[in-house]
Amino acid sequence: MQGAVPREKCMQLLEIGQKAVFTRTISESDVDLFAELTGNFNPIHVDSEYAGRTRYGKKVAHGLLVAS
Repeated sequence: MQGAVPREKCMQLLEIGQKAVFTRTISESDVDLFAELTGNFNPIHVDSEYAGRTRYGKKVAHGLLVAS
């Protein structure tokens, strides 16, 4: 691949049968902003101390943030 294609151009370049992949690392800031936007302040998402005592051992991103 010669270089990354800007996201806004990606759909213009696809033809039937082709696939595109978009990846992103979800940051703590993304999780905090999503909590603000949705009002979902479940401590598993926003409280490191609480989340550290769960089976996950750390905060986890909201499922709908990841799915979107």
